[in-house]
Amino acid sequence: MDAISDSLRNNFTLQELNMSHNNNIMFEGASKIAEVILVNAMLQKLDISSCHIPDDRVVIVSTVNTADPICDLSSKNIDNSGGLIVSNLLYNNQMIRRIDLSFNNLCDDGTAVISNCLKNNSTLEELTLSNNSITTKGIQMLFNALLLNETLKTLNISSNNICDDGAVIISEYLRKKGTLETLLVVGISKEGRKIVWNAQKEKYKCMVFYNYSNVEK
Repeated sequence: MDAISDSLRNNFTLQELNMSHNNNIMFEGASKIAEVILVNAMLQKLDISSCHIPDDRVVIVSTVNTADPICDLSSKNIDNSGGLIVSNLLYNNQMIRRIDLSFNNLCDDGTAVISNCLKNNSTLEELTLSNNSITTKGIQMLFNALLLNETLKTLNISSNNICDDGAVIISEYLRKKGTLETLLVVGISKEGRKIVWNAQKEKYKCMVFYNYSNVEK
């Protein structure tokens, strides 16, 4: 696996690689493949079917296409360690404009990693983090990072554990010079909605949606 990963790291011609049914690929080998995919600009197709690769590694090496601006990593059982790989992906792949991380297990620790990445990211325009068990702690780190980010325009943090304190954090962001244009907070409490709404009235640039039926398709 070392020889293969080293070859891919310096690859300037290979666009497709078939490693299917290679059942000897385990955690360490999968990690090395994932790291190489992040920095390889030529490889467009990788077949790793029937390999025993942990979920948070297989999602990276099997889904990412360096030429595709839309990256769907929803429902892939990505936890905080997988979040680190996603963060590295965003750092190395400047083609990605939209990434969907909904229905995973990022929680606050994984959100912290993604947040740190956002501080220096200048290409991502849309981020979906709905259904990731994010609490007030994660919301605080996320919106602190967004104050340093000037390119993200759409954020979906619906169906997380956002309490009234989290709503206050969001409202404080809206009152500052954040550049978000669309924010989805479906599932927030009635009181939290009031808190965010009061701030939204002062920040007309950002449209906040509290249910999906009002979001333009």
